[in-house]
Amino acid sequence: MRLPKNLFKTVKEYLEFLAYLKSKSFFTVKEISSETGIKEMVLYKQIEVWEREELIEKKTRSGSLGGRENRYKFTQKAKGELKSFSTILSNSLKNDKLKDDKNKSVND
Repeated sequence: MRLPKNLFKTVKEYLEFLAYLKSKSFFTVKEISSETGIKEMVLYKQIEVWEREELIEKKTRSGSLGGRENRYKFTQKAKGELKSFSTILSNSLKNDKLKDDKNKSVND
């Protein structure tokens, strides 16, 4: 496993980005690119990976000028993964609090 030099900042940014996407019922690459500044090509490449892993679902609809527009949303599998991340972090924080409380009561 490779760890980035700025692990906490990187993880925070990734989690914020995933939470942002999860908050939208559907999103388009163009919309996300304009709101986040991430290049469209980078998003398309990542979406291809997520589609293969069944983490994202694509819906195609007719655009306003007769073209097609791809809209994406997280699948239940992706939502389960996000819930798992949340549970891991929450449990870790609870365990730390229990240890702190135990140490505090021993020292009193």
